[in-house]
Amino acid sequence: MKSRLTVKKTHLLCAITLLLTLFSGQSSKLFGISGGAAYQLLYYSKYISALFLVAYALSRPRKVSDYEVKRLLTILLPLVVLMIVVECFAVFTSPVPAMYGIRYWTRSLAAFLDRFCIYAVVIGIWELCGDEAIECITNTFIVDEILIFISAIFHVGVAGIVESFLGAFAFSEGASNYFEVHELTFAIGLCIIYYLFFAERKKHNTGKLVFLVISFILGSKRIGMAGIAAAGLFSLFVHKKGLSRRKLLTIGIVGVLVCYGYLFIVYNNEFFAILNEHGINNMGRDLIYAYFVRRTKLSPTQMGWGMAGVAKVVENMDRSEVMYMAAVRGVHNDILKIYINFGFVGSLIWYALNLIYFPVKFMNEYGKKAATIYMALILYLFITYLTDNTESYFVCQVALLLIPITEYLKEKIGVSIVKIKEAIKKLIYPNKYCSEAYVNFLRRGGAKIGEGTIFYNPMNTVVDETSLPFIEIGKNCRITAEVIILAHDYSYAVLRPEYHCMPRKAGVTKVGDNVFVGMKSIILMGSQIGNNVIIGAGAVVSGNIPDNVVVAGNPAKVVCTLDDYYERQIKRLDSYAKIYYKRTKSYLQRELTENDMNWYNQLWKFEGKDQIYAGIKVDGDNISEIISDLKNVKPIYESFDDFKRSIDT
Repeated sequence: MKSRLTVKKTHLLCAITLLLTLFSGQSSKLFGISGGAAYQLLYYSKYISALFLVAYALSRPRKVSDYEVKRLLTILLPLVVLMIVVECFAVFTSPVPAMYGIRYWTRSLAAFLDRFCIYAVVIGIWELCGDEAIECITNTFIVDEILIFISAIFHVGVAGIVESFLGAFAFSEGASNYFEVHELTFAIGLCIIYYLFFAERKKHNTGKLVFLVISFILGSKRIGMAGIAAAGLFSLFVHKKGLSRRKLLTIGIVGVLVCYGYLFIVYNNEFFAILNEHGINNMGRDLIYAYFVRRTKLSPTQMGWGMAGVAKVVENMDRSEVMYMAAVRGVHNDILKIYINFGFVGSLIWYALNLIYFPVKFMNEYGKKAATIYMALILYLFITYLTDNTESYFVCQVALLLIPITEYLKEKIGVSIVKIKEAIKKLIYPNKYCSEAYVNFLRRGGAKIGEGTIFYNPMNTVVDETSLPFIEIGKNCRITAEVIILAHDYSYAVLRPEYHCMPRKAGVTKVGDNVFVGMKSIILMGSQIGNNVIIGAGAVVSGNIPDNVVVAGNPAKVVCTLDDYYERQIKRLDSYAKIYYKRTKSYLQRELTENDMNWYNQLWKFEGKDQIYAGIKVDGDNISEIISDLKNVKPIYESFDDFKRSIDT
């Protein structure tokens, strides 16, 4: 029977949307068009396809909830607000008011449309593909690269492909470079970072990763290679040290400072003079930067030109000032572009949003791994911003958002898988999949089990199923993992062959009310355990155990009374609370509140305890009685602040 290759309809539509976006930037190489009506149609098709993708996603069963979508949009909202505010101010503050007109506003509208379409495509792909979104965009990039390979064979031949590869690897500007498709190359770099440093099951992605790396090398982007190296160093740092909010903030703040340090370098022409002196080809970027530097100043008073300010100036650039460079299509420096478009204050906010706000929000909303991935990707992109127009590359911004939130979705689905495993466990172990099921099973067999009794790990607990009518367990007992409770003795196995009879030996094994049985304890046949008893881990119990005692050992012996144990625990509670406070504070990297310390709140007085107690859930116990008991405990400290001061002293 022949197997057929099937492609998911949703993935295909997502791929078409991304390909239309990519084709607009590589139309000259793939289709031989670089202008005119055909190019305009191809360029604006991404907006149409984005709207269609969202419309289709809304009509289909979605893999991502509305809540998740709203949460993501809430995170991204400040950037949109910043763009609007900057645009409003630019109308009144721009130093080049003459450039404003229909052509400018068209470009400005396109900049806003790009941002909204980026978010629309991200949400559309996310909703349709779910946890497969990363694979979807990666496969799309691979398909596009294959199309370029096919086109290259017809245009430059196999020899030209080899020349492009060798030339790119050697950083030769003279080699044929048919594969230098900027947007695709930089987007592939984002995927490489994910698969190289963060993806699970790396062995399964080896072939895909090799193809991506070869494609990236052919793209001949030296700054992209530097970006991947920076992301790799960051990933290594995180792997060894771990990522906390403090480290995230530190990296972000350093990144913002580096941006302004770089701007200082750009405004200091000596840096490029040194590069030219050592024969390092910056491909005319020094001339382009100098053109804009002459028209702006590095000062807190620098006001923004608006979202399309730089683009409009580039369009009307005096080519004679940049040595007749006719092919100037952008400032080739997004750090500088944002500074000029947004102004000093606006650019500061923009850098901070991308390098500080978004990573921290991702950590808060999606967890450490998603935040780590986002920070690695944004560091890579900020490296490319130094010499390129990556911020305006549609698919790069799509991949920047999609990769971390998809990884979050994968982990979330992993939690769902746990639930599936629980369902399977319920199917395989119908009598032991949870405490309630096990208690009901024992009761059906004849055992007497009081209300509120819990088996914490019923699958690893053995209660004598052959003699259940001889088992009695009282109310509110806690039976932990690997506990064995017996009500018969199989010693007649020795008597049977010798005396040809089976004198069954059994006896009532009774556990009183409010008894805690520690891990791996054994309660032998006929044991009588009183009320309010603590049995230490690994104890072997036989005979009678009185009320209100703590027992431990093999054989189990009384080690102290319950009153003595209580007094010792109360004395230790304060020290336990202080240790918990210090360690939790260190982990969370913030000051703790009363809510964080709810298990120790009986140590101090404060208003609003009822809110804390309302959240206490204890299986099988009378919650109202627990709350009443906690309220009656005499606090050691007058307030929570008093407790914190005791730690410092």
